[in-house]
Amino acid sequence: MGAEDYLLAMVTPPTLDGAPELLPRELIFVIDNSGSMAGTSIVQAKQSLLFALDRLRPGDRFNVVRFDDTMDTLFDKAVDASSENLAIAKNFVSRLDAAGGTEMLPALKAALKDTSPNDTTRLRQVVFLTDGAVGNEAQLFDEIAKHVGRSRLFTVGIGSAPITYFMQRAAELGRGTFTEIGSEEQVLERMSALFTKLENPVMVGLKAAWPTGTSVEVWPDPLPDLYAGEPVVLSAKVTSMNGELHLSGTFDGKPWTAALKISDAIEGAGVAKLWVRSKIASLEAKLYTDPSATGIDKAIETVALENHLVSSQTSLIAIDKTKSRPDGQGVASVDMPVNLPDGWVYDKVFGAPASGAAMQKAMRPGGMNNALGGALPLMREALPVPSARPSHFGFDGGAAPTANPATPADAIAQTETAPVDPNPSPTVISSEPDAGAVGQTYLLLPLTVVPKPDAGSLPALKVPHDLNRRLAILALVLGFLSALTFILWRYHRRDYASPRRIGRRI
Repeated sequence: MGAEDYLLAMVTPPTLDGAPELLPRELIFVIDNSGSMAGTSIVQAKQSLLFALDRLRPGDRFNVVRFDDTMDTLFDKAVDASSENLAIAKNFVSRLDAAGGTEMLPALKAALKDTSPNDTTRLRQVVFLTDGAVGNEAQLFDEIAKHVGRSRLFTVGIGSAPITYFMQRAAELGRGTFTEIGSEEQVLERMSALFTKLENPVMVGLKAAWPTGTSVEVWPDPLPDLYAGEPVVLSAKVTSMNGELHLSGTFDGKPWTAALKISDAIEGAGVAKLWVRSKIASLEAKLYTDPSATGIDKAIETVALENHLVSSQTSLIAIDKTKSRPDGQGVASVDMPVNLPDGWVYDKVFGAPASGAAMQKAMRPGGMNNALGGALPLMREALPVPSARPSHFGFDGGAAPTANPATPADAIAQTETAPVDPNPSPTVISSEPDAGAVGQTYLLLPLTVVPKPDAGSLPALKVPHDLNRRLAILALVLGFLSALTFILWRYHRRDYASPRRIGRRI
């Protein structure tokens, strides 16, 4: 592009001449046990943390922090990884349950608090296990950027739908890595890979020095630490291909340097696009750490338009000239239930069912959508009424909208269905209650879709009876019929073989 050239360089961990120097470590484990972690997510998180505790070495120190809308630390400060302390920690982790809201900031502050910031004899590592369901990312990014110090933050995304962008960016700011665990089967493999990184030397303080007089713009900036199995890829826009690129850092406690002759670079396609993408990603990340920064949106827009790339400020728009409906006909909308991510528990995530008006208010901008960081509330079939334990809507501690759970009489009255309303409100459906039992209510959350032009009203929703009860009754009926059939068969056989019956045949 004009007088500028684009370079792509990959830095891999050096090879050790002998056994690595294993420094003692201070590991702070943070586990999210809020309501959004209910179901399989909390199981995966607990298994992962128990595995991590087993990987501690003699000489290591550790502590455990748990949080929902409150926060607790297991010990007053990091303690030795003795068998007694590990047994206490494992018992603590095994007893955790998922409930409540999500207030991550106090736990993050506690984990990053370093009482010995100048201690170079011990590595300090923070392992954060969560689904990342927060709404105050900018505040959390700012906390990490300002107070990470000598610590390294390793995020572990738990469950089928973790907030990947937030957790990846948090790990980048914390000069660590991101690990995703989507099922129990992945716990051993993914946590083993993570601790391989934690237990092996890293290249810290990685820097790139360019020839004097060469104007250069390099991303990412600053360069991250270098971990085993995760090379660092840097992209640069330079005004000259002369001279050498000097890389330096500290590896295994010793200084490390390397030199690359820039003119030896091999030509390749797409290097400029990779540089642009890296720049856009870095600029977008700055919006989270410093929302008040000016000129970033314009810079993203300019570079994205010049290179025809999608960003937070630009989009690719496809225009279909084929008309899908007659002129003047408006767009219709209907309510449709959608599924929760695998393993999520509705009442633990969204709290008690609200009245139609309250839920409709929560679904508007500034309501529950805002508290969830923009995530669309989802549902599954047959969602039970939450337990009596109070819960919190806001993942960042926000207040819940006023909830008015339906009484049994109200619930029964709400079983009637109506045609599709162009301005729908959430529909509460009641299952047929047992005698003397409180009715179960099920909440359908609105999702706007565009149907075909000739789409009419949807058929009325029907609520199935209790499946378990129906299966039990069916089993009893089948058992009775089987017994009756067997008795009739035995009686018929005995009657057929009797002398009286034989005589008649003769």
